[in-house]
This record gives sequence, C-alpha cells and structure tokens, in this order.
Amino acid sequence: MKKRGISFLFALALALTLAAPAQAAGNGGAIVGQSTLSGDYYVKTDGTLWKLSDENTGRPVQVASGIRSVYAGVRYQTVVMADGSLRTNFAAGSGASGGGADPYPERLRLGNVAFVSCAAGNMGVVTADRALWMWGNVPNPYTTGPYRDSYTIATESGGFADPYGNGALRVMDNVTSFCANQEFAAAVRADGTLWTWGRSDFGALGNGGVKDKTGSVIEWVRTPTKILSRVREVSLGRSFGAAVTFDGSLYVWGSNAKGQQGSGQSGNGVRDIRAGRYLPGTEVLSPVKRMDNVVRVVCFEENIAAITADGSLYVWGESYRGSVGNGSTGLVTRPVKVMDDVVDVSFIPGGASRGTLALRSDGTLWAWGAAELLGQGRDFAGNDVCRMSGLEYASGQRLQTVPIKVADGVALPSYCAPSPWAKADVDAAVAAGLVPELLQNHYGESASRAEFCALATALYEKERGTITARSTFSDTQDANVEKMAALGVVNGVGDGRFDPDGKLTREQAATMLARLSAAMGRAIPAQEPAFADGGSIASWARAAVGQMQQSGVMNGVGGGNFAPGVEYTREQSIVTMLRMLSYLQS
Repeated sequence: MKKRGISFLFALALALTLAAPAQAAGNGGAIVGQSTLSGDYYVKTDGTLWKLSDENTGRPVQVASGIRSVYAGVRYQTVVMADGSLRTNFAAGSGASGGGADPYPERLRLGNVAFVSCAAGNMGVVTADRALWMWGNVPNPYTTGPYRDSYTIATESGGFADPYGNGALRVMDNVTSFCANQEFAAAVRADGTLWTWGRSDFGALGNGGVKDKTGSVIEWVRTPTKILSRVREVSLGRSFGAAVTFDGSLYVWGSNAKGQQGSGQSGNGVRDIRAGRYLPGTEVLSPVKRMDNVVRVVCFEENIAAITADGSLYVWGESYRGSVGNGSTGLVTRPVKVMDDVVDVSFIPGGASRGTLALRSDGTLWAWGAAELLGQGRDFAGNDVCRMSGLEYASGQRLQTVPIKVADGVALPSYCAPSPWAKADVDAAVAAGLVPELLQNHYGESASRAEFCALATALYEKERGTITARSTFSDTQDANVEKMAALGVVNGVGDGRFDPDGKLTREQAATMLARLSAAMGRAIPAQEPAFADGGSIASWARAAVGQMQQSGVMNGVGGGNFAPGVEYTREQSIVTMLRMLSYLQS
C-alpha cells in the first residue's frame, strides 16, 4: 500500500502543471452549482475562503481569496478559483489552515468540470462530458482488488488512463452526481438511475445483499449495481447512504449502528463465529423511503442531515458530541427538526460526531458540536459536556449542543437562487403563488415534464379554480400530470406512459403553454414563427412557437434563433408562467 501511495503522489506531482481554466460546480452531496460550505470551510460573498476554527487560536481564519467554490475532504480541500481553475492540496494532504503563500498549489487539467466530491482517501470529479474521474484509493469496478491507488490502476489498465496527465482514473461515464468513501461509491447517471459498488458491509450498497453461488453475501461488489431510479443527488456515510429523488423523497439504506436510518432503532448485526452464521440487526439492505419534500441531503460518518423545501433542517444519528443540535448527547434515531430557513449544511470532518454547520438564507452561518471547533476561541465553554469516553471521545469535553451563530456574509450556494437575469421574475412568481415549494430550488436544472405540469396546475388553479378531472398513465400517479392531461394541455408518449422525468425542450414547452392558454379561455391567435432556425422547429410545434413569440410569453435565445430542441430549465419555466399570467390578465 505504501509503495502505491508513493507512486501516486509522485505521478500527481509531475502532472500538476499549469492548466486550462475549468468550470466547476457541485460538491460531495450533489449541489450542482456553486458550493460555498463544505466541511468546516466556507466562502464569503467577497470571495475569501475561511476555516471555522484555526488550530492555534480556535478562531475563524482566512485561508485564501479569489475563491468561487470549496469542497472539503479529510485533511485536504479542492477549490474553484474566480478564474474557473480547479485547484487542490490533495497530494500533500496539508489541510490548509491559513498563512501559506499558496494553500492550493496543485492545478488540475480536466477541461470543464460539472461536479466535485471529496472524501477521506479519494476525490472524484465529473466533467462536462459526464465522465467520472477519481484520485486516491478508488473503489474500482474494473480491477481485481477491492480498491487501488488510482495511478497504479491507470498505469496497469491502459484503457482507463487519464489523457490530461493528472494521474486520475476514468471510472464511469454518463454520470451527473457522485459520492464515495474509501471503500464504496455511488453514482447517479443522466437518466436518474443510482448505481453503487465497493464494500457491502451492513448493506452499504443498498443492493439487497448480493450473494454468490454458495449463498454467501459478497463482501466486495465490483460491478456497479442499480438500486434506485429518479434520483437527483446521493450522499454516503460510514457504511450507509441516502438519496433524494426528483419528487423530494428521501431514501436511506445500510448501517444503522447509531440510528442513522431514522427508523427509531439502532444497532447492526453480528457474525456468530461458532454457529457460522450472521445474526442480522436493524441495518437496511435496500433503500427505504424516510421523508418527503427533501431538497438536500448530507451524510457523514454516522449522521444524516436533510433540508426540506420549506427550509427546515432535520438531523439524526450519533450525537455524543452534540452534532445533532437538539440538545442531545446520545443517539437520535429519528429525524428531528433543528433550525428553520436553512439552505445548506455540512459536518466537520476528521472523526465521528465532531460538529455541524448550517447556512441560512440571510448568509449567517450557525454551528454546534465540540466547543473548541466552533470558532469561538479555545476557552469557549459551550453549554454541555461529553459523557462518552473512548478512541474518538473524551468524557468532560466541552460541547455546544444547540446552534449558535458563528459567521456572517457567507455566500449562498447557487442551487438555492435563480440566475441574475431571472431573479426578479422568479421572486415575483413565488410571491404570486405560482411556484410550488418543492420547485423553489435547483433553478438552473432542466425542467422535467412533470415539473412543468406542476407549474401549469398552479397557474390554472390560481386563476380558474381547482381542477377535478383526471387522465391517468401507467408510469405516474402525479396529480398535476393527471390534471393537465385531462385538460388536454399535455399528452402521453405512447403505450399509456407519460415519462414524467423526461426533460422538456423549448418547443415542447411552447406547445404546452399554447394549450394551457386555450384551456384557460384565451387562445392565442395563430402566427408563423419568425426565427432564423425556424426550419428546425418540428411541424407539430410550429404553430405553438409562433403563438408564444406573438404573445411575448417565450422569446428567442439570441442571434434570431429559437433553439427548439434545447432543454428548458426550471427558472425559464417559472418566468414563462409569470408571463403567461400577465398575458391572461391583460
């Protein structure tokens, strides 16, 4: 192991030369966009990067400037600079704490980056072409070992070597979100399917306990296995995981050693050596639904934190050092609400239950856990003491078991705010009651067919009253879809299916909007579209595109073009619903 580690560091050091700028977005819990809070590091609105507690003073310390995003692992961080370049101190593992001339000297060449995930012994990056690259100890589906040093794998396997010269391993393609620890990994693909591989202790992979020909549960699963569909983001802890689906459902699986499954129970099974069998505990082998209306989930060690659409923060699992935040210093085996108005959350890395940070929509940062790690100085007494002793705990250690404010002026992650061009209209649409709570986030993502139906239903019922009619489909029971289908605003895709998660294109949106206007009693006069790329508009959409252009509900994309086949985003959908309301009321 030591030899492989040395070869990796040597290769990475050789590879980290000046790189072309990279656009980065996301972190190890799947925020697609700017990540301003990760571990105990945070980015302020002025672009400065801070560590919550300096090792010497116990006070917040500035680490760097000119930072757009931060992604923290254990003892290292990866940052996106203001110029878009991707930098890290992963090879050195230095754990930047301020004062250095260049805390992030290693620049990575990967082209355009879409997503970053940092763990204890590895780092993963998803590029714009949806390829997943990894460094460090990689839970690798392509080799015979359980996990290998990425440079050694790349050297030996040839076909998976990194063409950019970073010493990375190309692990998987068509990936949109990713998370890993040292021994298992999970990836969300573009079709919303969730795949896991690696070590399967206590149901960590959520695959139901895959067995070999002898009937024994396979310890290492090297082939990625699909365990869930319709997934937006995934996060992993110590032998367990959690995922949020597009409809806001939170699923959990794996270890329940400290109650992190949220079932009201705790404790994993044990192996009876004398009897030669495994005695199961309360671990969960396949994903089970635990909550609704969730927009963000973060797992770490033996805790889970979930943010719901209304900004409520729920935390559960181990709280021996107060990391749940409800005043407890024991196990919390069901989700408990800790705060309101929260947009992001992270756990302090480096060991179990050290502390938790929460970012509110006003840019204030709140924290709780081990008192000396909360940026209040080494003499901060907190409000309680640790009652556990052992390898990771010290009885009598001072704790802060409820949230306290620790910083102001922290930049908000981009997933919770619309683009500057859309902000005023999105805010107006929200104020007008046109945007369901679950859709008030992830504004830059492509809208799905079902999401568009939710927006259309909100507009219709605001102006015309409740829709009672329904038309059903075999692949969804979404009430908004059934309502819009009954009004003739949307159709299925054949064989009785609707394809609720299918991404909406601009010409499809125009067609639905034209039908919606007619269903609401104000059909828009027909008009041929006048766009430079009008010839590429499908025949079934031409009239609707012309109607949208005439009414001003939808415009072009620049250069006189309409771009009919380009995916329509959530914020664009919201803005056009507001314009449709204005048209209907004019």
